[in-house]
Amino acid sequence: KFINIVTRPEGGAVVQWSSIENRIYVLERSPVLLQGYTPIATITNQTGQTALEFIDSEAQGPANRFYRLRLQP
Repeated sequence: KFINIVTRPEGGAVVQWSSIENRIYVLERSPVLLQGYTPIATITNQTGQTALEFIDSEAQGPANRFYRLRLQP
């Protein structure tokens, strides 16, 4: 579950989501809602944090961006 997606003043976006220990998350981004998602990060929660975040430094300008998470087995 996404907690927050915030545009940074210096450029890029911070994407935050709820997480479970020892799970692997793949964050994907697309310019359109229903297709064209590309993996931009794979993050493993090894420390038991209840939330993780990724800074999408390529998210520049006013273009639409949609994010989704995939949980790896």
